[in-house]
Amino acid sequence: MTNEGDHGVLRAVRRIPVLLRIAAVGPVAAVAGLLLWAVWGDPGQRLRLLAGCLGLAAAALLVLLGHRLAVGRVDPADAARAVLDGPGGGARSGALPAVVPSGRRLRLWTGAATLALSGWGFGLFFLAWGDPVPPGKLAEIHRAGGVVADVPITGVADTDRNEGQARGNRSPWMDSWTQTLEVELTDEAGRAERVDIRTRSSHLRQAGDTIKVVYAPSDTGLGAYIGDDSRVFTRSFHVNFEGYQADLPRLADGRTLSGYELLIWAVPWALSCALMAGSWFGLGNSRPVTGPSDTVRALRGTFTRGRVTGDGGSVAFHPHGPALRNVSPALDGRAAWVLWDVAKAREFPKSRRADAVAVLVLDNGWAVHGEVRFAPAEDPAAAGVPAGEARARTDEARRVRPWAPWTLWPLTVSFGAFACYAVVLVCSGLLFTDVLSGFPRFLAALVGACCLYAAARRHFPHRREPWPP
Repeated sequence: MTNEGDHGVLRAVRRIPVLLRIAAVGPVAAVAGLLLWAVWGDPGQRLRLLAGCLGLAAAALLVLLGHRLAVGRVDPADAARAVLDGPGGGARSGALPAVVPSGRRLRLWTGAATLALSGWGFGLFFLAWGDPVPPGKLAEIHRAGGVVADVPITGVADTDRNEGQARGNRSPWMDSWTQTLEVELTDEAGRAERVDIRTRSSHLRQAGDTIKVVYAPSDTGLGAYIGDDSRVFTRSFHVNFEGYQADLPRLADGRTLSGYELLIWAVPWALSCALMAGSWFGLGNSRPVTGPSDTVRALRGTFTRGRVTGDGGSVAFHPHGPALRNVSPALDGRAAWVLWDVAKAREFPKSRRADAVAVLVLDNGWAVHGEVRFAPAEDPAAAGVPAGEARARTDEARRVRPWAPWTLWPLTVSFGAFACYAVVLVCSGLLFTDVLSGFPRFLAALVGACCLYAAARRHFPHRREPWPP
């Protein structure tokens, strides 16, 4: 690479903090869009707000694409070398630091972005499930100032009994009744008007009972709206997710998802967030190594092709983020300490290998968090020496600075990833409206989710050369 090329990479690396902040607009817009979709009532206002979120995400994508076109795709090893050749946390030293920053802010940043994007991928299916606009009759009532009210039943025109069946056996508790009912609506002047409604209920309704409907007191001629199935979720054998009596206020407000649908979306989303939070935010065995302790071992040596080799043995170190082969050339030949926590070692019985959270501390003051991996014959507690003893002395005054290789992605992302993100935005825009219905809506959600996953996989190039040997 020419000197001019080196300077170009260095200038691009210096722009990474700004590019990451611009890239964060996408996940923020995704979270805002999901919240708006779930809670905002007025369909027209909601569509305009969602279009604004979509526009913000598209603008951020265009800025990143413009930078990518102007600079070209930077090799991750060149970008990593430009970072690591610069000064880290302090003067060059071969001693162990007493404290290694955990990089919590970096982990929080990437964890929040990852959760937001994964939540958006999952949320695409609930965009497909939701109702972007109310049913035709309800939309007219809504425009006329519809309200939800309990109105009296003045007559029963006809009744059909639906006998409940469970696994081929008669189940009386599942019986339901589909009835045409005459109800009385009161307009703004206090005049009463009778209209017919038809719905399915989990109990037999009679004259004199009350039932919840949506109607417009300003125009009772529009009639009353009630869902085709008024049974609650539990009495409908778990097939009626919307339109039940308690869901009518939501329909009248124009919101897209019923309480049951929100619950179905929120529970798995929260569980997936909880599972991912452990690794991204450093909980449990994923808590990063922050310095010497009773359970931490250390090895000083030279990093070569994915391994730190010294007098105390050799261990394989893999940084968090991109594949090792993308950043290893920038680490090769550098003197460093590698520290790992034996107490947090995890064993994998099927492959009979083990790994443990670790940190690589370079002599020029950079600290790279990751993990060390041990082959079946290797013992995590046998390699290296206890951190803090004479052979691994600690310098209380030494300061180091954390660096995360994943932050290079705005420079290494492929055009294929940009194309995938663009498809995600298009699919999201289609799902915000009622342009698609039925199976095509879920197909658009599936395409969007797959493209989101594919885009995340294309942030760094896939090396084809065998690595390690």
